[in-house]
Amino acid sequence: MESPRSLLALSAVGCIMLWGVMLVNGTLDGVSNVVQTGKFPDGRLLRNTFTGYALFDQKFSNVVVFFDLLSNAKPDAPRWLLFHLCNLLGAIDTWVLIESRRRGVRNPFLRHTIIFIFMWNIAGAAFVTPIYFYLICSSGYTARDATIPLNEARGFPPTVVANALFPLLLFVPTWQNWSSHDHQGYIGLYHFTPMLMIVTVVLCSRPGTSLTVFESPKDKKAPHKDVPWVVASFLATGLISAAVHLYVIANALALPSTSDLTLHRLFWPRPQNVYTAPQNSQEALLEGAHLFTQLDALLLSAACVIFTHHLLQSATPPKSRDSMRDMWKNILGTVCLGPGAAGSFALAAREWRLRQLVETKIE
Repeated sequence: MESPRSLLALSAVGCIMLWGVMLVNGTLDGVSNVVQTGKFPDGRLLRNTFTGYALFDQKFSNVVVFFDLLSNAKPDAPRWLLFHLCNLLGAIDTWVLIESRRRGVRNPFLRHTIIFIFMWNIAGAAFVTPIYFYLICSSGYTARDATIPLNEARGFPPTVVANALFPLLLFVPTWQNWSSHDHQGYIGLYHFTPMLMIVTVVLCSRPGTSLTVFESPKDKKAPHKDVPWVVASFLATGLISAAVHLYVIANALALPSTSDLTLHRLFWPRPQNVYTAPQNSQEALLEGAHLFTQLDALLLSAACVIFTHHLLQSATPPKSRDSMRDMWKNILGTVCLGPGAAGSFALAAREWRLRQLVETKIE
């Protein structure tokens, strides 16, 4: 399970489980039918213009339909799970952003994360994210130089806050009863938040630099000045993720047993719900979309455990490693606090170990 290659296997499983199931149970056809007719089964109209480019807008409409179904769901469970999943993706966005800014990164795919973030927001996180995790685990950039320019490290904390707030674009319009047209516009805007994340970190890292010097020079006498900022960003991400996870769990446990929002309904996939719903109905489409997010959340959680555990172990000297203990801590943290929190805390611990390992090698 520790091997990065298991991430590739998990990605293959994710592709089959997510898109294969959607194809077999008719959800893909149902979403395509909404795009073609411009109308949901419940009578609401689908917005058909987002960027003004007809070819792109037509393809993008499929994504909007999917997120509209879940964020506007009358049952509570699909909306709450989407909220939980979007928060996890925000944490992962922070992880990969931090890894991309290390001085030793040479691979352009690792250096410029925005393309992959777009892809896992649109094509299924459980399919795309493990591939990107594998690329990070297979790279030797931390051995070359794990430090991060100080000005960029100072830009991480406000970016953590921005990533935590971006999912509100999906849910505030429903809380405020905005029109479907406006809400679908904000769904479209949510999928451009990776660009807003990059803008946030760039703007917040500009003080202390100039038009010709884009990053703080490395201080060879004190090369790890960035560590407190990096660790603080991981810890803040973990605390936010834990708060969201515990809030969702608490609501699921506090509501009456007759409510739709239960732990079983939230996280446990039930493919039969798609088939028992009336064919081509709003309920059938919603159950198909909810099943997708359930599978996505489960597989993505497993990918986070493997990824963060591998990075933690690779930054630990062989004589000090206790792989099984760290693995069980990660799994227990994932169950109790959520994968975003457990992974963030593991990466915070890894940051200290990583810098100590580098100092040991230098000595």
